[in-house]
Amino acid sequence: MRESDPASPRSVLVIDSHPITRLGVKNLLEKEPELQFVGEAGTRTEAFRRLREGVVPDVIVVDPLLEGVTDGDLVRDLHRRSPSSAILIFTLLEECPYGLRMLEAGARGFIMKTQSGDRLADAIRRVAAGRVFLSVDLAEQLVEKAGNGESESTHVFNALSNRELTVFELISIGLGPKEIAERLRLSVKTVETHRRHLKQKLHTQTSSELLQYSIRWRQTQAR
Repeated sequence: MRESDPASPRSVLVIDSHPITRLGVKNLLEKEPELQFVGEAGTRTEAFRRLREGVVPDVIVVDPLLEGVTDGDLVRDLHRRSPSSAILIFTLLEECPYGLRMLEAGARGFIMKTQSGDRLADAIRRVAAGRVFLSVDLAEQLVEKAGNGESESTHVFNALSNRELTVFELISIGLGPKEIAERLRLSVKTVETHRRHLKQKLHTQTSSELLQYSIRWRQTQAR
């Protein structure tokens, strides 16, 4: 965290693929005298361009779900490009398996979009001050992991790479190998390799079993 004048507002960059969400966060920040909106981005490319332009925010509020796909490497890349910025995940993604993954990538906090504006402002202030912001559930996950007490499902998903998890998500909405390849700009062969690894790690034998597993998983995330 870079040093700043404690009397100065903490600067905030907002990264989210939905314009209405970016506008909502901007309006929230304008009502908070100790927080200052300094820019926004709707894509990975726009976010990195902002940072290249010299924007060095105290806090980056980001939803890794960009353009319909969870960008599992985005947080790590943001942390590398702007190490002095505290990263706060603001998303509808479930805390399991995403919360721990994002914290390990360099995020300082994780808050669901179902929370109130006051709660979001509090989370931004907390990470700006160098502290961590977590829900009770996510904090319990960290304690369980520290004690080697991960649940079986958490353990399984932690074994997936970021790209494998993204492919798994796309399978769960019914996309086939060719469609996934087009969405992620990968070759069909590479997608098939990821699907094979998913079958091995999730202990499914066929593509049909993998699809059924992914659909059940998505249903649990929607609850």
